[in-house]
Amino acid sequence: MNAQSPPPLARPDEDVLVGAPPAFDSDALDAPTRRMAIAMTLIFWIANISVQMFRSYLEDHGDMGGLLLARVTTAAGGLGLCFLVHLVIARLGHRSFAARAVVLALIVPIVADACAWLSYLTMAAFAPVSVVRTATSSATIQAVLYWVWFFFAWAALYLALRYSYEVKASERRARIVEGLAHAAQLRALQNQISPHFMFNTLNSISALMLDGKAERAEAMLRRLSDFLRATLALDALSDITLAEELRIQRMYLDIEQARFPDMNVTVDCPDELGDALVPALITQPIVENAVKYGVARSLGPARIDIAASRAEDQLVLAVADDGSGPGQPAAGLGVGLRNVADRLRGRFGAAHRFAAGPTEQGGFRVTLALPLSRTKR
Repeated sequence: MNAQSPPPLARPDEDVLVGAPPAFDSDALDAPTRRMAIAMTLIFWIANISVQMFRSYLEDHGDMGGLLLARVTTAAGGLGLCFLVHLVIARLGHRSFAARAVVLALIVPIVADACAWLSYLTMAAFAPVSVVRTATSSATIQAVLYWVWFFFAWAALYLALRYSYEVKASERRARIVEGLAHAAQLRALQNQISPHFMFNTLNSISALMLDGKAERAEAMLRRLSDFLRATLALDALSDITLAEELRIQRMYLDIEQARFPDMNVTVDCPDELGDALVPALITQPIVENAVKYGVARSLGPARIDIAASRAEDQLVLAVADDGSGPGQPAAGLGVGLRNVADRLRGRFGAAHRFAAGPTEQGGFRVTLALPLSRTKR
């Protein structure tokens, strides 16, 4: 009944990850960004051909077929020049945005001059009449300035697009690294809880054996075996259904009932909340605390109440005991409850609520409220 964890509510693009983060290659663009860059470059050159041809039509240059062929050839060469600029920017991928902008400012006039010469040569080859009509010094200067403006506009947009991608990639990498650290922290917290429970359980079995209660010790061992089969296969970073979580806690309390036969347990969970998802074993330290500080220190029969309810879009879990023993050390939360608080804070951030304290009847109550999510059907 295990279910994979949904993305943490407090960090939407933050998944729990295992393994090393992928290296960030500043020389490569992701597929959508690469397609956008290619589309932008093609649009620039198609727009250039269209504007130039429309201008020639208005000026009645005559040989429109030759002009079109010349400008298409110029565009093909211009695409090659754009690719060279792309290679230069890619080689400067680890430099700052300002450094790359300065380099572009230096190479764009060279590229523009090359394109102006290419345009002149193609026009001379395919539309010589037009070359004769525009072979003036002022027309040459205008042509060079036009190509300088063209390549500056294209390079600025391309650099902005590339820089936007690099910023997003850096943010994505930061989230991956943060997710890895978060996952490691949660695993460490879970590992801290598990030995604590094992020590308490094995110590209880040992105590029963020393008291000569072999049958109760054997029953406790069987229950421990069932409990371990149910829990050791769980991923500490996964979610499980509330029904499974409560079933596991009931198994744990069955183990402890071998030590405390006067302990009464009630579990109240509406059927419609059975498929709600909760972090695996999130209530284990709370129930263990109720046994350790409430039931074990009670002078008479004690009870533990586990209740689940819904409050708007949140799932509310409460574990209470009526034992007469102190709920927690005076210094604050013990290891178990502190781990629960840390897990909830790391997973849900401000979207959760955690409260723990004594009740008016002298027992202790822990309440959790976390975002309500359900298994996918």
